[in-house]
Amino acid sequence: MMENMLATGNNTRSSGAMISSSQADEPGAMMEAEERDELNSIDDPIKKLYPFVDETKTPLPRFWNNGDKYNYLIVTNQNLRVTYRGAGKNHKDAAAVRANFPIPATCGIYYFEITIVSKGRDGYMGIGLSEKEVSLNRLPGWDRNSYGYHADDGNFFSSSGNGTQYGPTFTTNDVVGCGYNLIDNSIFYTKNGQNLGVAFHDVPSTEELYPTVGLQTPGEIVDTNFGQKPFVFNIQDEIKATEMRVQASIFNYQLPATKTEWMNKLVSSYLVHHGFCSTAESFNLTTNQRTVEDTASMTNRQQIQKLVLNGHIAEAIEMVEQIYPMLLHTNKPLLFMLKCRQFIEMLAQVTQEREPRSSSHHRSSPTCSPPYKLSKRPSPNDREHRLSPRRTTRSPRSHEDTPSSSGHISNGASHDEPMEDGVYTNGSAANGSSNNTAVKNGSQPDEEMDDVEDTNGFTPPPPPASFEKFRDVLAFGQEINALSKEITISSRSVELQRKKMNDAFSLVCYAKPKESPNGYLLEPSQRAIVAAALNSAILEDQGQCSRPPLEVLLAHARRLRDEMASAKVGAATFADPDRFCRGGSFP
Repeated sequence: MMENMLATGNNTRSSGAMISSSQADEPGAMMEAEERDELNSIDDPIKKLYPFVDETKTPLPRFWNNGDKYNYLIVTNQNLRVTYRGAGKNHKDAAAVRANFPIPATCGIYYFEITIVSKGRDGYMGIGLSEKEVSLNRLPGWDRNSYGYHADDGNFFSSSGNGTQYGPTFTTNDVVGCGYNLIDNSIFYTKNGQNLGVAFHDVPSTEELYPTVGLQTPGEIVDTNFGQKPFVFNIQDEIKATEMRVQASIFNYQLPATKTEWMNKLVSSYLVHHGFCSTAESFNLTTNQRTVEDTASMTNRQQIQKLVLNGHIAEAIEMVEQIYPMLLHTNKPLLFMLKCRQFIEMLAQVTQEREPRSSSHHRSSPTCSPPYKLSKRPSPNDREHRLSPRRTTRSPRSHEDTPSSSGHISNGASHDEPMEDGVYTNGSAANGSSNNTAVKNGSQPDEEMDDVEDTNGFTPPPPPASFEKFRDVLAFGQEINALSKEITISSRSVELQRKKMNDAFSLVCYAKPKESPNGYLLEPSQRAIVAAALNSAILEDQGQCSRPPLEVLLAHARRLRDEMASAKVGAATFADPDRFCRGGSFP
């Protein structure tokens, strides 16, 4: 795949600096195919036309730039209508306007249309492309780095005042389109939905071109469509045909015969890495290869991954410690990642048990309110005092009763905790400390007097099991926090996991954690990240590659495609490695 893409992009002027595997796998380095598919569902017709364009880096042209026009032109109707207001005596009265942004190379094929609302006095109009430095006191095509198709004579002009015969003239009510093929660096035009053919080849790839329109005589008016609505010309067919030509050049590229054995090894290592035991054995038997790992070892790794993917983190840790006893002792960051996931799974289970008791109209918001309160002041002889399930109105909490902004539970944030003799105290759930006076042996702070209700001797039932489990979750959180402090090495992965830990701790402050800002951590898809990291660590511990070479090459292919796009190689638009791997095509 990587060699095929290099063959497609061999006309790039980029130096092609060596890319490390870590660079090639940077998150966000190249938009994944799934993300682009999601973008296609966005209600933005212009974005749908060019799904590979990252508008955070290279915005698409969407309207005429009112600050980049000659003063004889008036731009109205959301900057999509252009009207001439000059004298129109001769060519010196010509005026042009450029779009708000240049055409991104990752468009592959760019296209826009104008409708001639009125040809005005003489119909001296032009549509085309131009660079930023080109004079706006001219029709497109008359100056260097400018290209234009003119209405009055049907000529095409390229960096010169002398045009060449190209197509028919156009006038009022005609729809004329301009297309820029960044794959073969050509310009073509359409009239009323008909392709007029290529007007110019070999547009320098160094040029950054803007959609441009020019008018010259009074009364000339044009409306513009940058893709906000369907085009008259079926540009999708043109895009599809170009995409198929690019894909054919990649698929038809012949690898040397000596590469066959190398490719078979790549496939085999991928199957072994992910634990596809039967498939790996069959493939290796067919290709006369030796399996680098025995079936029992692959089966063990597969079972461990399944435990993680099903949320059974404690069982996965136990199995790892039995089969690979030194792995987690020598790899604290990995143990830290597993424990964080275990904390999240424990919290998810407790949350699931609590949700039926929650009111359906309750909005998820941070809360540290204790689920139980004291029912009455106990007398010195009342040793059978228990919690009441009824809630009473409390005075506002101090700042010590709220979670910190980082997600850690601060001192004083507490639930009423049971003592061994059945009497409850106000303690800190997260840190085990308290700034409040304990309620024991009949003692009660004066400020709590109004907070106590007389239940006439009623003894409520004990707290539910979920309350005890919630305390276990918080205690486990303390253990993870201590483990985090033991990790002295500093790396991107460790810091990312520490941030996830703080985000996970913040979940305990929400009545409905799944609806909180960090609720994504509870999604089962997050388990796959942990399972992959654990699987790689096991393989590395056994002296094998922590990552299959095939995935490394795929990451390189993504990065190379990005480099090709940066070098304005239009073919990069359709050389999408993720789509090739999925057997898909351009939408």
